[in-house]
Amino acid sequence: MKNSVSNSIDAFIVYFHKRTVYHSFQIGYNWNENDIVRGYRYDSSTGVRTFKAYNVSGNRHFKALYGLDGGWLAGTGEVNLLSRTAYDNYVYADMIGYDREPERQKVTNNCISETLSLTYNIGWFTFGPGGSLSYRHSGAERSDFRSFTAWDFGYGLSGSMAAPMGFEISTDITMNSRRGYSQQEMNDNRLIWNARATYKLLNGKLLLILSARDILGKEKSLNYSVNAQGRTETRYQILPRYVMLSLQYRIDFRPKREKKTDR
Repeated sequence: MKNSVSNSIDAFIVYFHKRTVYHSFQIGYNWNENDIVRGYRYDSSTGVRTFKAYNVSGNRHFKALYGLDGGWLAGTGEVNLLSRTAYDNYVYADMIGYDREPERQKVTNNCISETLSLTYNIGWFTFGPGGSLSYRHSGAERSDFRSFTAWDFGYGLSGSMAAPMGFEISTDITMNSRRGYSQQEMNDNRLIWNARATYKLLNGKLLLILSARDILGKEKSLNYSVNAQGRTETRYQILPRYVMLSLQYRIDFRPKREKKTDR
């Protein structure tokens, strides 16, 4: 087997506009040569897969990201806007053969995503809407691979209140949805509601936190991914909706200043 080589090129630019708004641009490309993969040959008459290690080139990833973060005064409060737009192109290469010797196979994933949030701060209160949208298209030049297009999107509201005497209450509720997947159980809607209450003691060094996660019990532990070997469903073992009480203490050590000595 040959040694694997990984290469990458990245560039990042930040531009500030009128001190309250900044734009960020990021672009990157990485590719691998002589990747060691666990390819296989499939025998349709027996249903047996014979696996073997191979060297293969062609795995690569191109990414581009634009970010916008800004804040403006609005009456007696402040409005903050956060936006992230991303494009990812993944190419997965593997060695696969159906009733013949394995050949290099490729699957391409194109992903476009947008995350947007708008918050308004006034006095003790912070609140606002937010949302995300993700588009993915997977395709391959193989007769046994069926291309598909999937959408993941979510929208919701969040808010917090920093009350006197060290109390802070926050909550968020989001509708997460998926469409376009071949498995019907993946095409769903999940309303996720979380809440949290915090009490600060000892000038903020000691925090007493009461958290409620997935109050409505709608979270699912199923993920979906596609590469050159096929489509994979991953199921996670997660805690169902729960309430947790925790205690945090912040310890801050600072080095003592060295005493000046005359020489």
